[in-house]
Amino acid sequence: YVDHGVGNPIPIGTSFSLKDLQKKGAVFHEVNSFTEIMPSIYVTGGIPRTNNFEDAGFGFKTEINGEIVADNISDDSALVIRLPEGLVIISGCAHAGLINTINYCLQQTGCDKVLAYIGGTHLAMASEERIQKTIEALQALSIDIIATAHCTGFIPAAKMQQALGSKLIKAETGMVFNY
Repeated sequence: YVDHGVGNPIPIGTSFSLKDLQKKGAVFHEVNSFTEIMPSIYVTGGIPRTNNFEDAGFGFKTEINGEIVADNISDDSALVIRLPEGLVIISGCAHAGLINTINYCLQQTGCDKVLAYIGGTHLAMASEERIQKTIEALQALSIDIIATAHCTGFIPAAKMQQALGSKLIKAETGMVFNY
């Protein structure tokens, strides 16, 4: 659910349940921690929130035991590919925070280089302070390409472009990254 503070929370999830998919033969493997799923390919599991400026965003809710409560999206995760030259990190919205996500991947792999971060940044509704702190943290990291997606927002993307130059690109459907 999402609650913009103007009334009842709006459902934003799927119309089918996990059990519905399992009945159709889908098999799921729950990943709660940083896990290698194939050689040099990892799923992060839940990403810890370790800095003081990133949060899950506004108004997200979940239903627990029939009650709608705040959701900090603690199960936010990313896919990580470890190459000899560094990491490729693929994320959805980065509800754990872009910097939390990148730092966790670096920490868990022992790498010090990110070849590419591909995904959302969830900065579209972020405060000016959060946007600025995110840019400063990105400038301090060793990242070749930051390919931002859907939930970045025009103004945050423009500010990131100004600060990061050609490192920042807009991720679009059908893009191919070769490593």
